[in-house]
Amino acid sequence: MRAELLNPQAWHDVLERYAWTSKLSVALLDSEGNVLGACHNPQPVWELVRKAKPDWTARCPFCLAPAVPCSAAREVLTSGRIIVAHDRAGMAHLTVPLLLDDEPLGALIAGQVFDRFPDAVRLQRAAAAFGIPEPQLWNLAIHQSPVSRATLLMHGELMLAFGQAFLRQLYGAIVERKLAETNRRFRLLMDSVSDYAIYTEDGGRRVTSWNSGAERMFGFTEAEMIGQESPRLFTPEEILSDAPEKELRTATQEGLAHTEHWQVRKDGTRFLASGTLAKLTFGNNIEFGRITHDITEQRKREAALFQAQKLESIGVLAGGIAHDFNNLLAGVLFNAGSVLEDLDPEDPNRPRLEDIIAAGETAAGLTNQLLTYSGKALPTTTAQVDFSALVAKILRLVETLVPKQVCLETTLAADLPSIEADSSLLQQVVMNLVINASESIGPTGGFVRVSTGLAAPDVYLEVKDSGCGMDEATCARICDPFFTTKFLGRGLGLAAVSGIVRVHHGRTEIHSVVGKGTTFRVYLPAIKT
Repeated sequence: MRAELLNPQAWHDVLERYAWTSKLSVALLDSEGNVLGACHNPQPVWELVRKAKPDWTARCPFCLAPAVPCSAAREVLTSGRIIVAHDRAGMAHLTVPLLLDDEPLGALIAGQVFDRFPDAVRLQRAAAAFGIPEPQLWNLAIHQSPVSRATLLMHGELMLAFGQAFLRQLYGAIVERKLAETNRRFRLLMDSVSDYAIYTEDGGRRVTSWNSGAERMFGFTEAEMIGQESPRLFTPEEILSDAPEKELRTATQEGLAHTEHWQVRKDGTRFLASGTLAKLTFGNNIEFGRITHDITEQRKREAALFQAQKLESIGVLAGGIAHDFNNLLAGVLFNAGSVLEDLDPEDPNRPRLEDIIAAGETAAGLTNQLLTYSGKALPTTTAQVDFSALVAKILRLVETLVPKQVCLETTLAADLPSIEADSSLLQQVVMNLVINASESIGPTGGFVRVSTGLAAPDVYLEVKDSGCGMDEATCARICDPFFTTKFLGRGLGLAAVSGIVRVHHGRTEIHSVVGKGTTFRVYLPAIKT
């Protein structure tokens, strides 16, 4: 009986589906902790190690570098509870028991994942132990998204529920007595997962179950959704592109469909959803189960991180080039100046030499802007500055540069905390933002509103205009050096602003809507009193 209940072929399909749905490696263990059958969906780091040392053996099949022999498989059969274990390489796995009438038969093990960002030192040791190039192991590890301990425990509960249910299904007579309790626990667990919408639908795309996470995510109650067609949750564009039917065909043919598309809530708002549609077979009945997660904010964070990394990379490159070029220009200007001093005032070569010096000084100014953008042009003189007073002073100078059809409005907060800054560099920030804002306004006129305020622990400068605005693609590149939306110009103004703000340990925010205007906000740390 034990051999039949733990037959790897009987478990193969359900473990394979669980592995691809959860993105965790999973395997079946006997009562001694030995793997029965295959490890489903092995993770990249673990697979690399096994390829490097195919004859490698360890007491735990999911530990790369156990500090001591991993006893999770034995402990889980003794304690009957979920156990999460870690190895010295930083990888985590969990083990759940398979019990039949409280008798331990075997276990399920899942993981081969990091539950925090990989540790370089640990991975170096693991790479050395297995004879793997450190960069190769590191590159695989950092692309393997960490799975938090809470998520691991959630997967453990899910795996425990479906493992017990499947075991009872194999056992036959016991399944009728145990299935109701398993389903109840499963439902309670599903309803406790607030970040995931979990629901089922029949072959006609009508919703047959709806958890509380789905209610929170979409805004529809269970009563409102049961019997309704699930494509109503897709945006019109997704429906027009036949996305719901395509994923249904994939799930029907392959058993599983991983999706990422835009969905719509009851109130009409949209969000980017990542989900899995799985084919579920119950005797002659076929349903489809869906797990959906809102990844809108995650994508925004990823985009923001990418933008920060891009700007940092460009800054390093620009700074290195500008620094070396400045050194070359210094030599050119020094020697040209020396030769000019020795020339007779009437020498016919004198105008040409003066042109060389003028061009060199212009190039030196350009490289200084690049150094400012890269963050290498540090403030030359810093002092405690009254930000609102400084902005007011600069605006008096800028007023003459603003076109007549543009109304310049100011709202400057009084009694702001002081900031530690280079006034001459901040002058460039204010002038660039105000002039750029005024140039975005067409001949029919509009406004540029300049305001300061406190957003603890920072003070801020906001420049808002009613100009032409920018699309997402332009917003993403607006602070790149040499990128410009103007017909003429070098495109270093906002790049320099970005660099100046960074050297003052501040940050910038940009919000723009095409046809409605743009808002720039600069945050600078206030001096603590």
